[in-house]
Amino acid sequence: MIEFQRIQKTYSLEHYRYDALKGVDGYVDSGEVVALCGPSGAGKSSLLSICSLLDNNYKGRVIIGGTAVTKTS
Repeated sequence: MIEFQRIQKTYSLEHYRYDALKGVDGYVDSGEVVALCGPSGAGKSSLLSICSLLDNNYKGRVIIGGTAVTKTS
């Protein structure tokens, strides 16, 4: 099981900020198959990077198997 709560991700370039994710919540049960769909720039890859623990520069919580893994090494 993986759960994500209030995930926020912002990219910054010089004087420009882009909010890729704004408080996204979700839950995927063990054995469940899901698809993320949306237009380019909607935050699909950003969400997957966060949920797979490849990106730790975000706000919110990621819970895998009942254990909060947010910001762990």
